[in-house]
Amino acid sequence: MRTRAAALAALSLGIAGAVSAQQDYGRVGLESLGSSFRGIVECNAALDLAFATGGIVAEIPVAEGETVDAGTVLIRLDQRIEEIETERRRALWEDMSEAASVESQILLAEEQVAAAERIFEQSRGISLEELQNRRLTLELLLAKRTQLANAKIIQELDYQTARAALARRTLAAPAPGTVAEILRDPGESVQASDTVLRLCDTSRLFATINLPARRATRLHEGETLTLDTEDRGRISARVAFLSPVIDPASGLQRVRLELLSPPAGLKPGATLALELDTE
Repeated sequence: MRTRAAALAALSLGIAGAVSAQQDYGRVGLESLGSSFRGIVECNAALDLAFATGGIVAEIPVAEGETVDAGTVLIRLDQRIEEIETERRRALWEDMSEAASVESQILLAEEQVAAAERIFEQSRGISLEELQNRRLTLELLLAKRTQLANAKIIQELDYQTARAALARRTLAAPAPGTVAEILRDPGESVQASDTVLRLCDTSRLFATINLPARRATRLHEGETLTLDTEDRGRISARVAFLSPVIDPASGLQRVRLELLSPPAGLKPGATLALELDTE
């Protein structure tokens, strides 16, 4: 398991607070400085990722706090058995030797039937029973061709099933984001549906700001505002949500803003400021 020092290091990045799904008015981190209201950059969603199957963790190619793209491999389970099974299924599916042999036999049987029919019609130099036997042999070979074709369909499905089982041994990022927490180490056992990694989805970024109710009521969803970052200039944000609830203790109302074209490097946990006239 991760050491306490590693956990504290992750917290220092400000990610753990940013991915928290529930925030009350005392923890949002917003403070009013005159007409300036501060908020925290948040993820689009906090994703608890798990495997659909159990196994032993073989590799973790990412680290806590690392920014990843969609599709980036996050964790791999031991997959040696699945790799062997997938290769075996592929070999069976691609093996066409028996089908090729049957095709050769069909060609020969067709020639023999045609020759027997000519002889029987012209001179009766072959018995009807022999002709019927040759026709039966051809029919059996044609039936075997159909059987082999159906078997190839099943073998292909088996191969695709094996590939899917192999793919389930790899956990990839479903969206771009920041690795907030890794809950397993290499060599540890994982059960199906156990959360093994928490990812902060940064495909969209938001900021939560608590405003005095009298000022929040002047805003409307879809309105565009301007926010100040600590070191990346000013950015635009769209009002995505206005809480219908006013905190009775503070008189504040929660506003969630979607950041429009946030600058590169702006991470969840960063602080933003909104300048408003409170009069």
